[in-house]
Amino acid sequence: MEISQVYETTVADRISNHAVRFLIIPHKDLSASIRHNDPAAMDALEDVLGLQGIRSISASDLPKTIAGMLLADSEDAAFQKLQAKAVLDHILQTAPSPTTTAAATPELLAFAEHVAFSTLVPFEESPLGLVSLASKAAALSKNGVALGAFIGVVAGGATPLLLLTVPTGIILCATAVAFAKVVDAKRNDISYKLLGVGPRPQ
Repeated sequence: MEISQVYETTVADRISNHAVRFLIIPHKDLSASIRHNDPAAMDALEDVLGLQGIRSISASDLPKTIAGMLLADSEDAAFQKLQAKAVLDHILQTAPSPTTTAAATPELLAFAEHVAFSTLVPFEESPLGLVSLASKAAALSKNGVALGAFIGVVAGGATPLLLLTVPTGIILCATAVAFAKVVDAKRNDISYKLLGVGPRPQ
């Protein structure tokens, strides 16, 4: 018997209705080929989720990035007209976008900071415990390019996903809307390609 287990959690603000969801895959639960870097976990995730325009982000940029992802939900129609680079520029606030009008409220920024810095992500090291996204990203800031925090946009749309790849596993983060649209929809592919579980995708 060979058991594979993943973890999920949702963090939501009852007042503002902001919500993000996480999928956490411990390294030991990845398929044997991915554990042996054939293909790399990052490459497998890019492929199965259809991510493009991937950019590395620092731990200090996580709140701004999460706030931008939440704003992208509220401006879905405008964002769908943008190319991946423009979406990421807007989310990371490196270039102004005339097609969007929403601004990050203090409540949204406070929620984004809570998601980034609070120890609320269940992560299996030894034993299972809670970690913060920022602590995981900061620990890898001087590591190789395949490790750390990244943001990408799903091909064929403007849905941003945040992922952290660390030696002990993968953390995938998205707004609740984006998670349902992309991760839930591709659940079988993720299970097969990353975990070696379930039927081969058609």
